[in-house]
Amino acid sequence: MEAKYKKRILWGLGMTAVGLAGFFLRKFLYTGILALFLLGFGLALMALTFIRAKAGRRVWKAISVTFHSFFLLFLVSFLVAEGLVIGTAVKSVGRDTRLPDDVEHILVPGAGLMGENPSYLYKLRLDEAFTLYKENPGRIIVVLGGQGDDEVIPEAEAGKRYLVRKGVPEGHVVAECRSLDTAENLENFKAMFPGVEWAALVSNDFHVYRCSLLARRNGIEVIPYARVTGRIHLSLNYFAREYISLIIYLIESGGTVIDTANFHLRVPIPQGVYRTL
Repeated sequence: MEAKYKKRILWGLGMTAVGLAGFFLRKFLYTGILALFLLGFGLALMALTFIRAKAGRRVWKAISVTFHSFFLLFLVSFLVAEGLVIGTAVKSVGRDTRLPDDVEHILVPGAGLMGENPSYLYKLRLDEAFTLYKENPGRIIVVLGGQGDDEVIPEAEAGKRYLVRKGVPEGHVVAECRSLDTAENLENFKAMFPGVEWAALVSNDFHVYRCSLLARRNGIEVIPYARVTGRIHLSLNYFAREYISLIIYLIESGGTVIDTANFHLRVPIPQGVYRTL
């Protein structure tokens, strides 16, 4: 094998190794999606290099055209999706906190726990909801999120406790404790408050665009509010994840149901603990 091919193989092996490391350490680094992208690129680079080194010119040309066509499709769709996600995020950060009089509900989707306490991302959402509530006292905060298989209490219950400790009257916080993903968050809210067609929605910057789409799918128009994620590795990972989530949204909009709440990709990580991607 020529030296240039060996160099590409080494690059592919390096990307694959880093991708595997990031995936197995995702519990600590929160790099699951980035790791999968890197793993995929590494494996693709090695496979294409082997084919290029061994295949004839016609075979290689056909494979090359096919690969580059699919890659271009992926790149264009990724840039369009991320443009929509980032555009909505920019508009939602620092938005005027004075709510219209007919907006009575503030929705907060759950985002994972650390023991019985909200995770870093979840706290950002709850803190923004608290700020919004202080500017608009008397509104009802609806915290959405059930109990995952690696959580000790429902996310909504943890969120409610957090807000009550910060000073929100308990009667002004409603916990919806059954939903297991964002789609169910909005579906269950609509079931609880069927007459509501207008609400404020609080989430992380990367999440508000898809939340707005899911709310509209359930007949709810929302005013999105967001907090900046802040940590660069989290931002890169979760903004990239939204591309996959939006593909799922589009598939489900066509009538196909993908049960993301109960589909998990599991691999063992240190100490025999299993986590979901």
